[in-house]
Amino acid sequence: MADPNKYKSVSIPRETYETLEWLRKGNIIQAELTFSKVIEYLAKSKMEEIQHKTNKWNSEKDLILN
Repeated sequence: MADPNKYKSVSIPRETYETLEWLRKGNIIQAELTFSKVIEYLAKSKMEEIQHKTNKWNSEKDLILN
């Protein structure tokens, strides 16, 4: 069983699941990824995009506080 202090689960619509399925099959990088790695990659990419546009988050600590 996964450590609840480190991992959380989410429910997503079937359409989103199918999108993640397509992305994980080598459509982000030239290797298959797990669903969790696809979500992690997308979340971090979006956070970096926002950070560069707004300079809103300066660290992971700021992210946790916001």
